[in-house]
Amino acid sequence: MKKYQKEIIGIYFFFISAFILLSLFSYKIIGNNIMGPVGYGIAKGLITYLGIASYVLPIIISMYGYLYFTGKNKYSRVYFRRSIYLISISIWLSILVGFVSDIFGFDIIRHYSGAIGIFLSHILTQSIGHIFTGIILLIYIIVANMIFFNFSLFSILIDIKNSTIKFILFLKDRVKIFRSKEIEKNIKIEHFDE
Repeated sequence: MKKYQKEIIGIYFFFISAFILLSLFSYKIIGNNIMGPVGYGIAKGLITYLGIASYVLPIIISMYGYLYFTGKNKYSRVYFRRSIYLISISIWLSILVGFVSDIFGFDIIRHYSGAIGIFLSHILTQSIGHIFTGIILLIYIIVANMIFFNFSLFSILIDIKNSTIKFILFLKDRVKIFRSKEIEKNIKIEHFDE
């Protein structure tokens, strides 16, 4: 494929991304969708099924538009990992919004979880209960971030432990210095009284 053809595809991806994003932002905020009836239909379908997770779709499309426009490798592992991460976090967010709306009974929030978020949240809460669903959602976000950002939770806990020990030793040294100054002050006062 020639360079200008890739640039044209990239421009189309940018346009589609901007169209979807503007359609989503103007859905139910402005009286009429600024992208017209097509934009309203796209936004309604995305919000209905994906909920808040639909906002990640224009980000991914624009990311691949950038790859096409600049001529970079569109099969890059880095961008693929970013896409998977964004998709998994957006699905997690939809499930979380559905879960919170189930617990507190917020029907307004339920709309933004989408049908997929409500369905998955309902399956989890019906099969393992609210407490374990919350625990699974917490573990999921921790593990997803550990995988994407390539960090160890154990090393973070060790760093926190070491920092706490250093802080306690620092405070202990300060108390010793303060006490020694206080003792010197008392000795000077006693000599002064004599």
